[in-house]
Amino acid sequence: MMTQPITHGRILSALVIACAMAVFSAQPAVAQSASSLKCTGCVKSKQLKNNGIKSIDIQNGQVKNADLATGAVNSAKIANGAVALEKLSPAVQAQLNASGGGDITGVTAGDGLSGGGATGDVTLNVTFGSSGTTTDAARSDHTHTGAAIDDGSITADDLATDSVGALELGNNAVNSANVLDNSLAAIDLAADSVGNSELRDNAVTSANVFNNSLTANDLGTSSVGADEIASNAVGSSEVATDSIPSGDLSNEAGVELVGGNRFDALTTTAAAYESVTISTPSSGFVIAHASGSFQFSSSATIDRAGCSISTSSTILDTFNQILAGEFSAPDAMIWVPFGSTRVFSAPAGGGSATYHLVCQAFTGSVVVIDTYLTALFVPTRY
Repeated sequence: MMTQPITHGRILSALVIACAMAVFSAQPAVAQSASSLKCTGCVKSKQLKNNGIKSIDIQNGQVKNADLATGAVNSAKIANGAVALEKLSPAVQAQLNASGGGDITGVTAGDGLSGGGATGDVTLNVTFGSSGTTTDAARSDHTHTGAAIDDGSITADDLATDSVGALELGNNAVNSANVLDNSLAAIDLAADSVGNSELRDNAVTSANVFNNSLTANDLGTSSVGADEIASNAVGSSEVATDSIPSGDLSNEAGVELVGGNRFDALTTTAAAYESVTISTPSSGFVIAHASGSFQFSSSATIDRAGCSISTSSTILDTFNQILAGEFSAPDAMIWVPFGSTRVFSAPAGGGSATYHLVCQAFTGSVVVIDTYLTALFVPTRY
């Protein structure tokens, strides 16, 4: 092996190179640009620190699909709002359009809502009716109490058909102003729901009552008088047996009578020996009946007498008298019974009337005994 001798020139060159390398290794790293790289595709993942590449290090539009590792881009790597539709590949855009995604251009508030918008983040608000502090929207299966409803706020349009029954109505809640004229039917009224206190005066007419529907239980005490009954409305079939007492009849028949154990001597002056007064309730007739006996006391004289029923207490009615007497003396008659009946018109419209049994002796000695006078009122002449 041949060796070359070490000269001073070679030693000096080696020192220069060593110094130059020492100087280079001591210098700090200087940032390099893309033009400083002399190779294409020479920077690989293992040459890069984790999170070593920032947005500022990358020129706009330089990262291509081929530069990204599979799954390298996740949600954390994408800035909010950075991906617009046009940034997506045509295949992804077509897929979104086919599935209906991505076509919302605005949010419009519908019934009961407010808010919305066409761009950016939008908010929908529930529009609450009336006053109150509750901020929850109501469920469909909830109920409201009276305290939650404003007075006078519910109209017919708010109520479903047949939605209001007895349970939904408060006591005395329905008055005349709440009911449409001619709108109530029998089916709307509960049994025994309408009494005297619910009916306005003169509210019920014949047209409101079904034929043959009224019974005694439906009529209040003393509720039906002459004014309430139409002409010829009541027949025998409408009246219960023994149901009408005398006090219910406006012109019922009535009677008054006087008389008894009497023994009165007659004089030659006509005088009333019985008098009866009757009060008649209406126009009509008074049937007066008198009875008694004459006693002829003397056998030495001819005894004769007469009586009549009259409205005068001092006049013997010669056209309606009862006569009795002996033909000649001395006849043997002692007692002669008598009776008489007359019919008078009662005072017009009703009132009091007095009738008398007037008697008078014509000759002899005559006594009337056991006399009676009866007055009977009847309303009708057949």
